[in-house]
Amino acid sequence: INKKILHLLTRLETNNDDNNNTGDTSVCVNENGVVTIDGKKYCYRGLEKYLAPEIMEVKRHQALDSVLNEQFLQRQLGDYDGEVLANIYKYSTMRSQLEASKRAGHDAKEAEAILKSTRKRLNRRASM
Repeated sequence: INKKILHLLTRLETNNDDNNNTGDTSVCVNENGVVTIDGKKYCYRGLEKYLAPEIMEVKRHQALDSVLNEQFLQRQLGDYDGEVLANIYKYSTMRSQLEASKRAGHDAKEAEAILKSTRKRLNRRASM
């Protein structure tokens, strides 16, 4: 987990729990964007770009530089090929696409599990 995210979430926890602020904080982090601080769960999903803007900025600039370099070369040769530019951008952002797909798959599984448990609960109530 990004240290900035952990620091902000820990600060959030200690600010929200002034009555029980002993200074001993138990923190557990899983790969799905869930941080457990002293038994309370927090999700930082979707906040990464705000909490680590420098990483997003570097990735964005790398992709842009790749496309602009290819565009410059094409202009030098007098041969414009938009499909090549699109492919360069596509491959420059492939890692982000794969990470987003992985998170989406996990979210779909988690949503399905929540839906199943809710249906079970509602079915039990209806049968009483």
